[in-house]
Amino acid sequence: MIEATVFAARHGDVENREGGIYGHLPGFGLSSLGREQAAVLGRALSNYPVSAIYCSPLDRTTETAEIVGALLGIKSKVDERLVEWRFWATVQGPELSASSDEIRKIRDRLIADPDDASYGESLNQFRARLSDWLAEAKKAEGNGLVLGITHFDALRALVLDALGWEISRFRELLFGHCYLVRLHPNPIPTTYDPVHLDELVAQ
Repeated sequence: MIEATVFAARHGDVENREGGIYGHLPGFGLSSLGREQAAVLGRALSNYPVSAIYCSPLDRTTETAEIVGALLGIKSKVDERLVEWRFWATVQGPELSASSDEIRKIRDRLIADPDDASYGESLNQFRARLSDWLAEAKKAEGNGLVLGITHFDALRALVLDALGWEISRFRELLFGHCYLVRLHPNPIPTTYDPVHLDELVAQ
């Protein structure tokens, strides 16, 4: 059986004028920059045989997927497994900051003990559900190109799984909005600007 080529991308830039952590909150769609980023991604993918687009159910990912899908003539499919780490749903709100000492300490603790599920979902549980999506994506769509549109930490977990890296390397990985990462075959731990897609596909 020929397995699919699987890429993933982070959603576009988010409209968040008040700041804070939007986590799993509704109502946080794309900014004008984010919509343009999604359009650039869709146009870059138009030269390739994309067979399926999956996305997290949160507003910023479904909007990104709709823009990309419209340019490719593909209706995106929501998959709950691609949602952001559920830890963020326990620390969300306009009064909070992801860079605060308190949030950093909690994340450090959860990374140090990846079985700690006291904040909604352990890091190992998070990684396992994304691993399950990736395994299915490899097999479900024949020899086409499958795209998953997800979130920052979710991309980290997907890349760790694809490369077989230890969870301790979680924070090494950085991803820009609407940049692509190759998950299968020949996974690569860096993202590519969509304008350099030819280079990524050829790897």
